Parts: sequence; C-alpha cells; structure tokens
Amino acid sequence: MNIVGKLLEDPTNSNFKIEPLIHGSMKGKISDLKFAIDGFITPEQARKLSVIKQHYENLKACKADLEKLILSLAEPYTEEISLILTVPSFKNTFSSIAVVSEIGVHYGSVPDS
Repeated sequence: MNIVGKLLEDPTNSNFKIEPLIHGSMKGKISDLKFAIDGFITPEQARKLSVIKQHYENLKACKADLEKLILSLAEPYTEEISLILTVPSFKNTFSSIAVVSEIGVHYGSVPDS
C-alpha cells in the first residue's frame, strides 16, 4: 500500500526508491517490485487505484472497530483467555476468544444436581 500511495502522489513518476516503502519480508523482491511498477499509469487508472485504496482503508477501520468491540465483549473472560494463551500454538488473543465463544468457560466442570 505504501508503493500504491507513492504512485498516486505522482502517477507519471515510477522512478523512486522502493526500499523505504516496503516491509522486511519484501526486501528480496525489490527487482520484481520495480518491474511491477515500471510503466505508465493513466489518470483513469490512478483514480481507480485511489478508490480501491480508500476502500482498503475503510475495511481496515471497520476491522479495527470490530476488534475493539470483540475485545470489550471478551473482558469478563480475561482470565480464561489468558489461560488459553498459555497453550502452545495459541498466540493470538482472538483465537483464544474464539475458543471461549465455542466451548464456553465452564469446560470440564460437572453441573450441580
């Protein structure tokens, strides 16, 4: 998205340094990225990219809002979620929340008769 943003700043210029715009995992693909952006972007293509970029940003904002809501709903189960996070391979809070939402917090207990 950083590269797309840079391209949208000046669609006529694709001759800029890519390295500062990319994440570490992409460092080995610099020549491929340069090849991918080489060429000419029409004003219509730039506008389409702007719309897509804005849609992406809107989706990120919606995701952040949903995550905030989920975290607030999960607050009463912090202890159980923390316990699940001690299990190997559980590193994501939302995975732990999913477990709690599927099996509940009274797992393994026997109901009173």
